[in-house]
Amino acid sequence: IARLNRFAPPTLVGRSTNSLTWGWETDPPPPSDLNILDSEDLENSTNIPSPEAGQYEVGSLGPNSPHRVRVRAIYPGFRLDSDDSLPAHTLALPPKSVSLSRAGDNALTISWQLNGNPVGTIYRIDAIPAAGLPITGRTSGSSWTTGSLDSNQPYAVTVRSINGDGIETSIS
Repeated sequence: IARLNRFAPPTLVGRSTNSLTWGWETDPPPPSDLNILDSEDLENSTNIPSPEAGQYEVGSLGPNSPHRVRVRAIYPGFRLDSDDSLPAHTLALPPKSVSLSRAGDNALTISWQLNGNPVGTIYRIDAIPAAGLPITGRTSGSSWTTGSLDSNQPYAVTVRSINGDGIETSIS
């Protein structure tokens, strides 16, 4: 009689703005079928077409959206579930249409469009002077106003989105 152990939770092996790829290992004997389940909705499962590959991409997800999964191995007469994976977020999309406007004598308001990111996505803003240290801020909104800037300096302004796992997008 083969001994079956509960197998380890799936681990994240890849991500994009609309998908997460999960990997896992099962103990022998190989299951007759494998399913991947959303940890928040265990009634809905997706059959994994190539279980021997040891990974599966869950697609059609939104940007910066959190997900946890588990893998269900199906054997003749019973099933065995992994523990839930750790939560993981898809990548955020970079903000778009960044614009600047004057906010008083020595300040700027930087605005952008969310570009499909969900409410609550964090944005990092940098106002970088030609000489000196950058002024950096974070917000979950779609605009940010600098503090007092040196009027004798030119500034470059960048805005990045940050997903729920702390991964920043490219500069907008």
